[in-house]
Amino acid sequence: MGSENFIFRIDDRLIHGQVTLGWVKPLALEKIYLVDDACSGDPLSCRLWETSMPPKVELHILSKEMFARECQKIKLENSLLLVRNIETAVSIVSDCGVIPEYINLGGIHYCESKKEILPWLFLSASEMNDIKKLLCKGIRVVARAVCNSKEVIIDRPFLEKFGECDER
Repeated sequence: MGSENFIFRIDDRLIHGQVTLGWVKPLALEKIYLVDDACSGDPLSCRLWETSMPPKVELHILSKEMFARECQKIKLENSLLLVRNIETAVSIVSDCGVIPEYINLGGIHYCESKKEILPWLFLSASEMNDIKKLLCKGIRVVARAVCNSKEVIIDRPFLEKFGECDER
């Protein structure tokens, strides 16, 4: 994609302190595109997210369908594209042609079917397969809590340490 100062982040908590203070503020990002069907359909959630924004940061909350319709018009420079899960990221890459230099895995938290990959990153076999789809498109996948923390490269050899994944 090559957009200057563009971050594509997956974080199941969506907007929280690490996002606003650890990414938006230090990188002087001007816009957040939050793509999430549940949030976009909930006016109360939208208002809550909007009130949590740092000054001078625009927040755009869109469903996957809305983002797909508008993606060619959206300027991603100086912005954060934020989604709740890997499946949505794969959909945006496939359906919208958004091919970032890398995708950042923030917090994806524990549930019974997931394996601990890092202290804040738990992935199911399906999610590991979705990451492989991103890797096949030439997208680097990294895990990093905030912009100045050390990144962990999530590649095929790294994923294979955590068990077999289907090749879909």
